[in-house]
Amino acid sequence: MGVSYTDGPALAPSGELRADIGRLSYLIGLRDASTAKAQQFIAPLYEGEGSRMVDALMSGSSASLTIDTVEGQIRHNITLNGSARAMRPILKACPDPDLEWDPSDAPAGSTNQPSAGAELVSDRNEIAQTFLRQNCVATESELFEAVRQRWGSIGDAHAALRIWGETPGFSDDYEILSRDPFTYRWTAGPCANSLQRAATEPPASPQGARDQRVAEAIDRACWRDDGGTMDRGIYTPDLDGDGRDDLVLDHAGIACSQGYLPQTCGAQVCETQIFFGFNGGYREGHTMLNSVTEVVPGTPPGLRIIGHGGTEGVVRWNGREFAVQ
Repeated sequence: MGVSYTDGPALAPSGELRADIGRLSYLIGLRDASTAKAQQFIAPLYEGEGSRMVDALMSGSSASLTIDTVEGQIRHNITLNGSARAMRPILKACPDPDLEWDPSDAPAGSTNQPSAGAELVSDRNEIAQTFLRQNCVATESELFEAVRQRWGSIGDAHAALRIWGETPGFSDDYEILSRDPFTYRWTAGPCANSLQRAATEPPASPQGARDQRVAEAIDRACWRDDGGTMDRGIYTPDLDGDGRDDLVLDHAGIACSQGYLPQTCGAQVCETQIFFGFNGGYREGHTMLNSVTEVVPGTPPGLRIIGHGGTEGVVRWNGREFAVQ
C-alpha cells in the first residue's frame, strides 16, 4: 500500500509521504526533499516522534491511501484538518487494526506520551516491544519468534522482518552489534538514549537476566498462555570460553500448568536454547531440536545431547558455531 500527499507549506514541493501498512503495525516514512532525509513513524504515533508529519498534514497537506484488494483498488482521501480523528480511516484500512489504541482519544499535537516502558508501543508492534523488553537489544531470531508467536504465521513473520529491514533510515535507527547471530541495538524512538544508558548503567543482575530468559521460554512453550514452571533442564557453563557463564535451557524441563506437552517438544525430544553471557544479560546464540543430558568437561566444555531415534553426541563451540562431535 502507498500513501502520498499533495504539497503543503510544511515540506518541500517534491516531498513524499509513503506508508507500509501490514498486520504488524502501520509504519509511515516521511521523506523531506529539502534535506533528502527520511524519518520513520510507528504506531502508536506520539506527538514527540510524529510532530513533523502531523505538522505537514495540519498545514493543509492531504493524503490519499490506495489499497489493492482482490476486488480492485480502493482509495481514501485523508486530511487532518487539525484533528487526529482523520487518522481513523488509515487504521480502519489496516488488517486487524489495534483496538487498544484509538488516535481520536487525543487531539493532534497534544502531549499524550505515556511513561517509559513496554507500554510505549502498541501491542501489535512486536518488534518494538521485543527491543523494549530487552533493554533495546535483540537478535534477528528473537524478533522473528516474537512476530511469529503473535500472528502464528512464518510467512507473515518473514514479511514483517523484511519490511522492517528495508525501511528508510534503518541504518540510522539500528546499530548492528554482532553478525553471529545478527544482533541489533535500537537507537531511536523510546531507545534514543540506549547507547548512553548502556555506557552508564550498571550491568543487569545475572540471576534476574536468567529468570527473564526462563520466563520467556515458558511463555513460548506453554502456548495456551496459562503459564508453567521450569525446575530442571537449566545449565550455566561457560561454553565459549570468554570467562562469562552462558545459559542453556532444555525445554524438556518445562511443565505447562494444564499438563499438556510444550509446543517446543516433539514426540521424542524437545527444543534447547543456548544463550551467551553478554553485558550482564544473555543474548541468543543457538537453538537446536535436541535434549541435553549433561555438561561435558573440556576447553571449552560441551553438551551431551540426544536426538531423534536416541542418537547421541556432544555439541561444542568451535569459535564460529556449535558443532556436533
